[in-house]
Amino acid sequence: MNYNEETKVLTISPEFNEELKEAIEGSDKESIVKSLAIDLGFGGVYSELICMEAEIKKEQKKLSEKELKNLRKAIH
Repeated sequence: MNYNEETKVLTISPEFNEELKEAIEGSDKESIVKSLAIDLGFGGVYSELICMEAEIKKEQKKLSEKELKNLRKAIH
């Protein structure tokens, strides 16, 4: 992910889906919300909101392809 301060635009690379999936599934945290908050640095509140927006149960650990797509949309 790259954030352009001048244009205020967040750009997500095409490889982001796979990187996101690997980061979450490779995490030693017991849930997606904790992986987002701690491993990926989103913090607790944003991680909760991301899961809610993506319609993902925050307690789960594995992601389906649809859930991964929804998660990416929620982050972007």
